[in-house]
Amino acid sequence: MKNLHIITSGIEAQTRPLKIIKTLIDENIFTSVTIVGTNDGSLDKVSSLMDGIRFIGLKRITNSDGTSSFLTKIFQTLMWYIKVYKFTLSEDNYDCINAHSLAVLPLCLVIKLRMNALLVYDTHELETETHCSHGFRKIISRLLERILIKHVDMTTVVSNEIKQWYSESYRINSDVIYNYPAYKQQVQRTGRLRQDLKLNSNDILFVNQGALIEGRGIELLLNVFSKLRNTNNHIIFIGFGSLVGEIKTYAKTYENIHFHNAVELPELFELLADADIGIHLMQNTCLNHDYALPNKIFDYLNTPMPIVVSNLKAMSSIVIKNECGWIVSNEVNDIVALILEIDAHDIKEKKNKLLASIKVWEWSTEHTKIVEIYRRLLL
Repeated sequence: MKNLHIITSGIEAQTRPLKIIKTLIDENIFTSVTIVGTNDGSLDKVSSLMDGIRFIGLKRITNSDGTSSFLTKIFQTLMWYIKVYKFTLSEDNYDCINAHSLAVLPLCLVIKLRMNALLVYDTHELETETHCSHGFRKIISRLLERILIKHVDMTTVVSNEIKQWYSESYRINSDVIYNYPAYKQQVQRTGRLRQDLKLNSNDILFVNQGALIEGRGIELLLNVFSKLRNTNNHIIFIGFGSLVGEIKTYAKTYENIHFHNAVELPELFELLADADIGIHLMQNTCLNHDYALPNKIFDYLNTPMPIVVSNLKAMSSIVIKNECGWIVSNEVNDIVALILEIDAHDIKEKKNKLLASIKVWEWSTEHTKIVEIYRRLLL
């Protein structure tokens, strides 16, 4: 059986689809999987990722300066849709089509109907309720999803809160596949990162890793730790994004604020192992943020290290249920006060509770779930 996945980006940062696809291939749910996405180069490209899995990167037309009007973006998207559809015309029929965003769901539905295939809507977030979704865009997104989801054979989501939202909004059942890490063993602390940062044994190192962009609480964290410069509390930002320059500027002024470039997963886990607490603060600007369970949360918990998170529904539920960290408002004074209260004993106590339940967040649990739901779908 053959499986087609359509994404709206390159494959490099698509960890969730790759984990799911590898599970499907390893368990012989499908004999071959094709991923179609975009390519930033001047030519289309075809690459083999591993046995049975290939990536087709189709060039997407964009303005040279990266800016486009709303209508121009619609035109560019339609042109890419046509390229994807033309590609599928040259292929034998697929048995199952996976749409990894609302943006490609209409296209995937057309391909499903032509090939008489099954259609899986694999949502990575609550797309109609994001920070960027408002006004006319939000109205159209909600209407489009409400109409198209009736033709979907299976929907998967990333949290119980989003599952409940889909149930109440569209009266459909969905399956939760969490973004648990795929690695299987904990990495031992080497101390190299702490040595590079010239930290003392009693210094507490917080870490924030991933996309360093607006809306992720980066500016808030910079403000907080600038007020903690004369304490033993440090923070390191690991990643990439539009706010790297601002972080580096703060790091030059405040000796307790540090930056490290984005690294591949094995090295990332080594860096995380040298930190004490993972911290992720999101502004509650949309329902998607309230229901979000970012990958980085589970990366921190599997290190294992306790976490500090904003008082948002999904992340808070993880902390409360597992007693694995602290919940705080997004008020600067509240965050500063909480950080000053945390000591080595608190960290050790939370870490011990994590060690007792760490298997909960291993990808193996989702691996088993994926096999079950796809076998049910393909019956």
